[in-house]
Amino acid sequence: MQLDLSKANIIIRNQTIPIKKFVLSGYDKAGKLEVSLQKVHQNGLNVIYMKSYNKWLILDDFYFNSAYIQLFVFENTNGLFEPVILTPFVKVYKVKK
Repeated sequence: MQLDLSKANIIIRNQTIPIKKFVLSGYDKAGKLEVSLQKVHQNGLNVIYMKSYNKWLILDDFYFNSAYIQLFVFENTNGLFEPVILTPFVKVYKVKK
């Protein structure tokens, strides 16, 4: 697999797939999550670079919008959950009443 960031494409087994969204996430020195999202193409796969962990995630829309990615990668609760513990290594949520 290769990322061609100049053309915003992913190359997998000689197949070129456009990058739909490119997300950069990481923690600042105070431990606060910083996320920047850039919409690139109308269709394609979503690429997340988790800078603090030096890890890449390549996801279709189904997984990108899943509760796991939204809560544990983006800390996005959509008002349904409230954080109990939020650290770069542990995240615990409870359902809002």
